[in-house]
Amino acid sequence: MISYRKEIDGLRAIAVIPVVFFHAGISSFSGGYVGVDVFFVISGYLITSLIVAEKEKAEFSIINFYERRARRLLPALFFMSLVCVPFSLLLMSPIQLKEFSDSLISIPLFVSNFVFWSESGYFSTAAEEKPLLHTWSLAVEEQYYLIFPIFILMFWKFKKAILISIIFIISIFSILIAQFGSNLASQPPFYDEVFRYNAIPDFAFFLAPTRAWELLFGSLTAFFLLKEKKDKFFINQILSLTGMFMILFSIIAFDSTTPFPGFSALIPVLGTVLIIIYAREGTLIYKALTLRPLVFFGLISYSIYLWHQPLFAFVRLSSINSPSVITYLILSFISFFLGWLSWKYIEAPFRKKDFFTRKQIFISSLTVGLFIVLIGVTGVSSNGFIKRFSTDELQAIQPEKFDNSICKWTSPIEEFPNLEFCEFGDLNSLKKPIVLYGDSHADSLTTSLDITLKEKKLKGIKILNSYCEPIIGFYKEVDANIFSKNRCEKVFSKILKEIKKINVEHVIIFNRWSFRFFPVKDQISQLNFNNEEGGIEYVKNYREYLVYDGMNFTTDGESKKKTLNRFIKSFLDKEIRVKLIYPLPEVGWNLSKLNMVSNISKGSIPDKVSTSFQVFLKRQNYANYVLDSLKDSLFLERIYLDKVFCDEILKDRCMAQIDGVPFYYDSNHLSNKGADVLIKNTNLVR
Repeated sequence: MISYRKEIDGLRAIAVIPVVFFHAGISSFSGGYVGVDVFFVISGYLITSLIVAEKEKAEFSIINFYERRARRLLPALFFMSLVCVPFSLLLMSPIQLKEFSDSLISIPLFVSNFVFWSESGYFSTAAEEKPLLHTWSLAVEEQYYLIFPIFILMFWKFKKAILISIIFIISIFSILIAQFGSNLASQPPFYDEVFRYNAIPDFAFFLAPTRAWELLFGSLTAFFLLKEKKDKFFINQILSLTGMFMILFSIIAFDSTTPFPGFSALIPVLGTVLIIIYAREGTLIYKALTLRPLVFFGLISYSIYLWHQPLFAFVRLSSINSPSVITYLILSFISFFLGWLSWKYIEAPFRKKDFFTRKQIFISSLTVGLFIVLIGVTGVSSNGFIKRFSTDELQAIQPEKFDNSICKWTSPIEEFPNLEFCEFGDLNSLKKPIVLYGDSHADSLTTSLDITLKEKKLKGIKILNSYCEPIIGFYKEVDANIFSKNRCEKVFSKILKEIKKINVEHVIIFNRWSFRFFPVKDQISQLNFNNEEGGIEYVKNYREYLVYDGMNFTTDGESKKKTLNRFIKSFLDKEIRVKLIYPLPEVGWNLSKLNMVSNISKGSIPDKVSTSFQVFLKRQNYANYVLDSLKDSLFLERIYLDKVFCDEILKDRCMAQIDGVPFYYDSNHLSNKGADVLIKNTNLVR
């Protein structure tokens, strides 16, 4: 057995505390997610040290190895998963519960990282309400535990230098996939047409191939420490301090926009390696990491990690608005307490062989694991126990929304295969088609528009331009460069030519304008919408949009007005008819959640939900100014949504829900019912 290093437990504390505070949304810990990377390196180091030590003594047994891993991980993990079930039944809509059930199935099978990869990004708002999201990292470790010992056994007969070289080569290959994977394509020529340096693939955050290098760097550290080395206090002091600085820098400086886990992840990973190697007795970092509070938090770090995410997720699910910082701090300390309870009464006892024999630990793990899978399968097959709710309750807490499965997808421009057209409506129509162009607000019309077009025997085409923002000439801050500008203009030119060639009836342009224009000094000062009645939209990923003024990329309001004018004029100059939809009232509250929380707490759904017409006008003042600045044209028709949703049923109010039926499926996107109202009360389709 390898000797106990209490500074490693201290390092575990340095890893877990930032993770908790990151998930709590504490701004100072915007890169706290790197704590998981620190854990990966520690795991790689400890597991490799253990295997190598036992192999050199001819004492290694793979069954003993799996037994230790089962004792260490499964009892607390399975218990936490089961505790989540009743809270999920109480607080989740059928769709949410079905997704929870999927994740529940994946946990005993060690594949939850695949499930969460297929559902949403780690940094998305939706991910914050997934109680088992954090188990993705445990799945990566479990996959490593299953494969790595077998790998060592296969190559042990070779010289250590060969084994180390193979691990190093795999590590390099892994980090290169993590960094450059999005340049790859599934079809010839098997790479994107433009090479991107910070091209992190979607799967990079969650899957083992792009995380393996972090664990393997820990393995390489273990091999490095096998050799006897002379202690040089000054070097140990400097390099251990450097390692800690690298980790702390990552925690503070990184955020959700940092390309990860590519080369950026080298900073916390190498920082961890330096600490493991050089934080020797007597150094400042050793003294700090061996402080009793840190060692204690390190000992219970696994259990803390297990409990913090479910605690946060269930409080978010039960709250109409985002919980306050104070609430999150209280929840963080509760998670520390739950971690201690879990460590003392579940984690620690199951590690004792006199408490549970090997046979008992394997049989009980298999039995409980199958039980968890069974619960999950039942949840999926019942569509999230949908019968918990009446029909009226369902339409309020789970409003029907657009469904892209109605699309017949094509890529009409060979040069840009990621430019896709969704064909819907009457696909056999010989009449001029209608084009839908915009952001997710345009998407929300798809299903309702499909029904209307079929009734009128018309075809629709929705354009999905993944190369550019929906308003050409606008760029997110990370994409504000001449390269992006030139490529978007080229793509848009091709789109216009294709629209003209198709000879469309008209183009519907619909965007969330105030969102797309953000920020504009003295006009649009916040990305999210505050209805000033307690409904404050929660937007996790802050982003600014810039335009090019001929010399620089800027947020200047007049420059944005000119850019929008050029964008619309591009259609009009080619005599393409445009139906321009003016701003849609935002709600502030997530209507689905508001209805769900009301149903739980009051046993009823609000009959009407509305927001202030004046607040809507104030919010959209700049957007209306920009859209009004467009010159009138025979080819331009303006569609005003305030005349559809505001100041009609209730004076000075914009309606978001009537008779318990929501017009929105969240805080700003139209449900199918809302889209029906828009289409039937406008001249969108002749």
